[in-house]
Amino acid sequence: MKVLTYPNPKLLKKALKVAVIDRSVNKLVRQMFDLMYKEGGVGLAAPQAGYSLRLAVINLTKKPPDELVLINPLIAEQSGSVIQEEGCLSVPGITAPVGRSARLVCRALDLNGNEINLTAEDLLARAIQHEIDHLDGVLFINRLEPEERQKIKKKLQELEHANNQRLK
Repeated sequence: MKVLTYPNPKLLKKALKVAVIDRSVNKLVRQMFDLMYKEGGVGLAAPQAGYSLRLAVINLTKKPPDELVLINPLIAEQSGSVIQEEGCLSVPGITAPVGRSARLVCRALDLNGNEINLTAEDLLARAIQHEIDHLDGVLFINRLEPEERQKIKKKLQELEHANNQRLK
């Protein structure tokens, strides 16, 4: 398993709901956490690992007790606004300021199929929004203001060129 990188078209597709939480989902979650830790991220969505499933993992501390699994997540409430520098494992080497809600309530299922209602703010709120964007086929670079997008245009072209070389 590896992290798919921009401009892989699989990153731009809306993921399918998880219909059944079984052993295969549990195994995928473990593999996703392992990959996320290996790559140094704080969150990873299933589409980034090549799976079209509405599933994301987050761990801001990288300590096992703080692992958060979100299955079929949705944002039920959001408030406030904050602009902060953001990056992504699927868009390596690029960071840019992105506006996000400062606080939110996320509804999702856990690995046992139980509904969770999670109130989040600060970095956790940002990570949840970022990962849900992945589930909807949206990359953080799609949320940039035009002048910010222009600043990273050359780096994006380099990623596109590198990806094209890999495909040859």
